[in-house]
Amino acid sequence: MRHEPAGRWLCLLGLVLACGPGIDERDSPPGYLLRAPHTVVAMPIANNGADPEFELIILGIDFIPATAVYVRQVAVPTEFVSSTELRAQLDSDLVEGLATFPLELRVAPGTPPFFQGATSPTYTVTMPVR
Repeated sequence: MRHEPAGRWLCLLGLVLACGPGIDERDSPPGYLLRAPHTVVAMPIANNGADPEFELIILGIDFIPATAVYVRQVAVPTEFVSSTELRAQLDSDLVEGLATFPLELRVAPGTPPFFQGATSPTYTVTMPVR
């Protein structure tokens, strides 16, 4: 009786188990950093006599459609314009009385290629003088 085929299968099985499943994007470390925006401009929007709201124009690189803008840890409505521009609507109540405020970009977990999610460094935005 020959035992060579069984030995070869055991050797192959040992190699597969030793190598593991390989590296997958989903194994990337949590907290991956997105690139910080280059420029953020806050522009007042006329609201027919109501308190002014602001539009944020965010310029940078490598934005994806799933990139969201957070102001003071609160998600604000975000529009993907291109890989270099985002637009966000900002309620003036969120930044009332502030001369500057923090802004971050985030991608939710499960979004390719950021399976663990991603956040940019905090960017400080200066409010326009009214």
